[in-house]
Amino acid sequence: MKLPHVLLLIVIGFLIAPLSASPQPPAKMYRIGVLSSAALAASYRTLPNYQAFFEGLRQLGYVEGQNVAIEFRTAEGKLDRLPALAAELAAAKPDVMLVATCAAPLDAARRASNVIPIVVGACTGDLVASGIVKSLARPGGNVTGLQKLNPNWRLNGLNFSNRQCRKCRG
Repeated sequence: MKLPHVLLLIVIGFLIAPLSASPQPPAKMYRIGVLSSAALAASYRTLPNYQAFFEGLRQLGYVEGQNVAIEFRTAEGKLDRLPALAAELAAAKPDVMLVATCAAPLDAARRASNVIPIVVGACTGDLVASGIVKSLARPGGNVTGLQKLNPNWRLNGLNFSNRQCRKCRG
C-alpha cells in the first residue's frame, strides 16, 4: 500500500471514530443532606470534624460540585426548627442524611424519613437501649453510625485480656 493510501485511511478513521463512539452518560450526582442543631450555617466547612468528613469524601473520589452535592440545614441553636428542617431535607430526597449527634437532630431526621439512610456522626447515648437500632453489629432500619461507648471500655477490655492471659499461663 502506498503512503497516500495509508494516510487517507488514517484520516478517514479519525473522522469516523467520533461517529461510532457512544456518549458517556453523565456521572451520578450523589446528594448528602446534613442536619445540625448548632449555629454553623456559614462556617461549617471550617470545623475540624466537617473538614475531616470532606477530606474523607475526596479520598474516596467524591468531590463536592463534581459528583456529590451537600445540602446543609442548621437550626442555629433553635431546636424547635429541627423537625421542619429535617422534613425539608427529606423532601429534597438526598441519598443519605448525616446528623452529628443522636439527640434532637437524629429524632427529627427519623421522624422525617424511615427510608432515607441516616448516618449519626457520634452518639453518646445508647442506640440499642433506646431502641433506635436493633444492635450495633446489625442496626436494621435506616439509622447507622458511630456510638461513643463508655470511656472506660478500652481499659475494661485490657483488664479482661490481662486476666485471660494470666489464666492461660496457669
